[in-house]
Amino acid sequence: MLSDIYAFLIEMLQGDPHVLAAFIMGIVVTAGGIFAAYWLFIRGRIVPDAAALQFQLDHSRHTSAALTSMVAERDTKIHQLSQDCVTLKEQVADIDAQLTETTAQLGKVKKAGRRLRRKAIRVRDRYRQQINVILEQLKQMELLQGKFWQQPPKAPVPAFSSCADGGAPIISTFNLKGGVGKTSLTAHLAAALWSAGKKVLLVDLDYQASLTHLVLSPEQVKDVHHAGKYVQRLLKTEGDPAHETWNLLTPIANTNSYLLAAHESLSDAEEEMKARWLMGTSKREPRYALRAALHSEAVRGKFDYILIDCPPRLSTACVNALTASDFLLVPTQFDKTSRDAVGRLCDLMRHFVDGALCPDLRILGIVGNMSYKTPSLTANEKTAWDQIKRDAKDNWKSAVYQFKRHLPGIKAFADASETRKLADQSPQLGQLFAELSREMIKELEKTLSKSQTPTRAVATPI
Repeated sequence: MLSDIYAFLIEMLQGDPHVLAAFIMGIVVTAGGIFAAYWLFIRGRIVPDAAALQFQLDHSRHTSAALTSMVAERDTKIHQLSQDCVTLKEQVADIDAQLTETTAQLGKVKKAGRRLRRKAIRVRDRYRQQINVILEQLKQMELLQGKFWQQPPKAPVPAFSSCADGGAPIISTFNLKGGVGKTSLTAHLAAALWSAGKKVLLVDLDYQASLTHLVLSPEQVKDVHHAGKYVQRLLKTEGDPAHETWNLLTPIANTNSYLLAAHESLSDAEEEMKARWLMGTSKREPRYALRAALHSEAVRGKFDYILIDCPPRLSTACVNALTASDFLLVPTQFDKTSRDAVGRLCDLMRHFVDGALCPDLRILGIVGNMSYKTPSLTANEKTAWDQIKRDAKDNWKSAVYQFKRHLPGIKAFADASETRKLADQSPQLGQLFAELSREMIKELEKTLSKSQTPTRAVATPI
């Protein structure tokens, strides 16, 4: 193909000069067009592209600078985080060391705790065995007709001041059998007395605190509990018994009478007093703590009657009641179990009176309780009543008065327990206990008038 172009050019140059001139002009025009096109299109395009490129370059530089700053900040943060990691590692190492040390100490403490626990268990078991032995001894001694309580005094005891000398009669309601109506008799008899204008002090010595809940409102019971105004504080006091008594008395609402309240913790206090007495660590004779309080003029001289509700067993509190009392009032039902309990009680009291424990105590009388709902006793009840009379005389070695006013088992008693409306607020009960209180006062006067024996003191007064 190149040979053909070469032949064409030779032929054209050798031909007509006009053709040659036209050819040369064509070349010049073509070259000029190409040059113009270069300047118009190629050169014109390159200049704008360069500006854009410069702008892009500047933008890239700014972006690069920003990225460089971000990288620098990131490196700074990474460096700071690295330092924090090092610090945390050091802290973790310290904590691990402390944890290891604490674990070791805890192990030592646990080991020591196990040793102490084993030692405490051994001590507890040893003392528990000793306590069980003592309690069993006490149980056996108490079964010996109360001889346990007749041991000679280990400390001075207060003198007995008889009501015949002008003080308020102190009367304990007591029977060795529970459920015979001791608390009910005490509360309603007191209500009959204060409704007649007499000032009565009631003393609750049963840890079940039935008398306390019967004569006080629930609000008063809460107040007494909050203040801790309980009889056990009196029994355990080492201070002035009369002063302590007045601090513990609770007024009975709408009356001129007072109550020395009880709480279930009395049982623990009794055992503590008994143990201290046996070990000889008590500064006072615990059997006569109540006598020291009630036989003081500051207490006894402020009341017309003092009535004590005793538990149905010879507890420390009950013995305190017996050593402090002038008289014993014995409630009983008419069944065989209750009837037999009266005979045992009279025999026990005779031993106490014949001994040095409470030689001034007398049985005021026996009150029949919860009889059938008739004005008089049924044939079976009369038979039981006669048997009680014989048993009491045989065991007391003297006739024991039986109250003519027996108490029928009527619904009013149950209602009174629920509503706390005693004989002064119940017409039916009011009539019964007005009769009983008049009979009791008459028997008191008769007994005191017959008494020819001077008052005896069981030991040197405190």
